[in-house]
Amino acid sequence: MEKQKNNKLHRQLFVSLRHHVGDSFIEKQRLLIYIYVSIGGGLLLILNLLGLSGPMGKYYFIANSINLFFITFLLLAFLRKYINLENAVIGLMSVCQLFCISEMLFITFTLQNDAILIIGNMILLIGIIFLSTLSHLKPSIISIQTLISLIVYTICCFTLNDSIQPRTYGVLVITFILSGFLGYHLTRKLTSITQINNNLEQIQKEMISLFNIDKNHINHYIRQSHTQGLTEQQTNQYLKILLENQGTPRQKSIENHIAKWHEQTRIDYQNIKSFFPELSPSEQEIATLILKGYQLKEICSLTDKKESNVNCQRSNIRRKLQIPPEKKLRYALLQTITQKTIFHPQSS
Repeated sequence: MEKQKNNKLHRQLFVSLRHHVGDSFIEKQRLLIYIYVSIGGGLLLILNLLGLSGPMGKYYFIANSINLFFITFLLLAFLRKYINLENAVIGLMSVCQLFCISEMLFITFTLQNDAILIIGNMILLIGIIFLSTLSHLKPSIISIQTLISLIVYTICCFTLNDSIQPRTYGVLVITFILSGFLGYHLTRKLTSITQINNNLEQIQKEMISLFNIDKNHINHYIRQSHTQGLTEQQTNQYLKILLENQGTPRQKSIENHIAKWHEQTRIDYQNIKSFFPELSPSEQEIATLILKGYQLKEICSLTDKKESNVNCQRSNIRRKLQIPPEKKLRYALLQTITQKTIFHPQSS
């Protein structure tokens, strides 16, 4: 019965904040951790400020007030959509960690010798790493949290004139290192699993869209790809175009892509000199780019030449190859290569 109430409460929370988070399991888990830690931490701080729990004193009152301010500020910034959920969680964990280590340093350098409070803060720091891991924060963040906490605890342990700290140092450090290492390893694995899951979702969408497409279209394109000798990568590219159109494929556009790829695979760009020996090396370079379908501005950018220079060389190509002005230069070059390939094939 209580479990059903919790599930209902969580569902209401997800619905009310649906515009702030995504639908993934990680986002929902991150949201629950953020809300619970913010509310729980805020209540504990308020109880301390009222003098009902925790250590008392001027320092603790100021520190707890600042901590409560930042927790409230982050929560309001998240609810107002000034920051996303991940940044809100990172901010919350950072504030809590800074609060713990500042208290540890205060105890150490004011010589209060409160060993129990330092150990309590160390346990809280381990809990922060654990929550950061459950929140699926970046591995680098968990590594930084672990390193900073270990450095501060080491300073506190060997600065305080206390017999308890050296005896507990090894146990707490090993626990801390294990927590940090496992957190780092787990978040890396979760990142990999998330990426795989996203890829599977994309495949699922493509498979679903496949049911809305006329199978005759697909068979036609597959046959055409085999006939034209396209590579697997090229075939996948135009099938992706087909799937993205959700059953209304731009058939003419796809067939044009196929024709263009087929046309380019038949051209041996390495032997362009043998096709056009009458052209200069610079003109052969321009001819190659024209054959590949580059426009004037693109050719200028690739060759680092001015438009006037490129146009001049295009005119020289037409003149040397006797191509009339009314004929498109690219098609004329393709026609020349095709004729020379048929009547004077390259020796293998």
